[in-house]
Amino acid sequence: MFRMDKHQKNVVDQVISLIEGGRPALAAALDISEQAIHKWVKSGRIPTERVRDVEELINFQITRYEMRPDIYGTQPENKAA
Repeated sequence: MFRMDKHQKNVVDQVISLIEGGRPALAAALDISEQAIHKWVKSGRIPTERVRDVEELINFQITRYEMRPDIYGTQPENKAA
């Protein structure tokens, strides 16, 4: 499970740190403007409609539950069969 570094501002910064090329590369991958990414950083939130795309883009290194616990709640535990 991903743990946010206390020195990082927010989860958006953590996502950006996982993308080679940073903000410009993230914006390009999502086909949005760098200004939109800047707004995410300022707000500290990834918009709900982008969370699943970001989650896939970073290969689930940070889950939707960690990005937006206010929307998705806590991550369900995996139960062994």
